Amino acid sequence: MSEAMKFFKAQPGYLRTIASMQADLEAMHRGATPQEQPYGSSSRIDYVIRCLDRRAQAFLELVSNVPGLEAYESVLGDIGHAAWEEYTGWPVDRLQPLSARADGVMTTILARVQHWVREAYQRAAAEQSEAEAKVPSKGQAVTTLTIMTWDELKIFFLSDFQIEIGNGKITEVRNCEELGFVDRRSHLPNGLWKVLRSLAESEGRLDKPDGLAADWAPLEKQIERLRKRLRQYFELSEDPLPSNRGAGYRARFAIGCRPSYYQ
Repeated sequence: MSEAMKFFKAQPGYLRTIASMQADLEAMHRGATPQEQPYGSSSRIDYVIRCLDRRAQAFLELVSNVPGLEAYESVLGDIGHAAWEEYTGWPVDRLQPLSARADGVMTTILARVQHWVREAYQRAAAEQSEAEAKVPSKGQAVTTLTIMTWDELKIFFLSDFQIEIGNGKITEVRNCEELGFVDRRSHLPNGLWKVLRSLAESEGRLDKPDGLAADWAPLEKQIERLRKRLRQYFELSEDPLPSNRGAGYRARFAIGCRPSYYQ
């Protein structure tokens, strides 16, 4: 076992993350079109890149520091090799790209790997910034609720700026600034608050739109940051917003809007 994989297997949530990834990959395999199934076909590269992206996304969720970043770069190399083998049916050490078409496929794979390397650096930087801001600043509140699992948590928006948080026994009313969901310069609700509000309006569901929506990738980044903020605030390590087999996200906690929100 590589040192990179040893690192990831020691991270909280590893088994859940890998299980979700494997389920999504199986669904992708079943959903591959007849044109995408033959090795080396022009359409197969689309299927291969989807699989590469899902593997890269899964391991990215486990990156939170520099050692994780280094391990991720190593695993990405293996993911790139797996993509080539999925496209050709042969490992790269047995079948090198010798034609212009094959070279183009390898270039596409390597470009996608580099895309995820950049994503990892951005994530590690964001994680570091959030860690530095872990101590509540002036105006931020610390919850008095005891939440053992996400299933116990209930969140309801009372207005555009205020929410009710409860565990079935005790409730708190907090605003976006107390929860750290404001832009430090404008003091207005930030993008994470807007994602949380959208989640409430859809009663805990964020469905991925059909096709390749241009705004979905930025939303996924915000989901990652929202996960981190919720884990930090409620001091729980499990994922509060798991992926629904690549079709979107489902909250593990109850979330909605009170009648006052719509007034």
